[in-house]
Amino acid sequence: MTSPGNKDLVEAAKQDGHMAEANGQTVEALPHGALIRDVSVHPDDRGMLFEVYDENWQWHPEPLTRVYCSTILPGWAKGWNIHLLHEDRYTVFQGEMSIAMYDGREDSPTFGKCFHVLLSERRRRSLSMPIGVWHCDYNLGDKEVVFFNCPTGGKYNYECPDKLRLPLYTEKIPCQLPSGLKGY
Repeated sequence: MTSPGNKDLVEAAKQDGHMAEANGQTVEALPHGALIRDVSVHPDDRGMLFEVYDENWQWHPEPLTRVYCSTILPGWAKGWNIHLLHEDRYTVFQGEMSIAMYDGREDSPTFGKCFHVLLSERRRRSLSMPIGVWHCDYNLGDKEVVFFNCPTGGKYNYECPDKLRLPLYTEKIPCQLPSGLKGY
């Protein structure tokens, strides 16, 4: 077997996509209606403070009505799930997670597409996932990921939670997840 030369290798290679604007803003594909916002971080010699939500941002039209904290262990995932009455709004406190999303809304311009968004303590951001978008949240690191959710939709319905699930490795959703994740 002969060794391939650069000409053959370059012809077989794939060009990187558009990842950032000249002003440093990351270019990120999102499902139609999803929002992402960099979170303000204020470090000083004692540590740091970061903002999870501020009404002054006018980032999301729905009011803040409840907040909870959730965790995912290394090697684990939560999903696939969908909400029909509320949006999830995540901000990571500790660790690194990926949110895989599938837009199954037939009337959406991004119908049938898969998306992956990284949320990390190294780059604090908030992500809002629209009603009707399937999502699977999984830990990317070797420590427990801790994140806040500030869902829309008012009071939580304990008798009939707004959550439908599919198995983690379902063939019904065409998005790829890392192999070997545990979860449901």
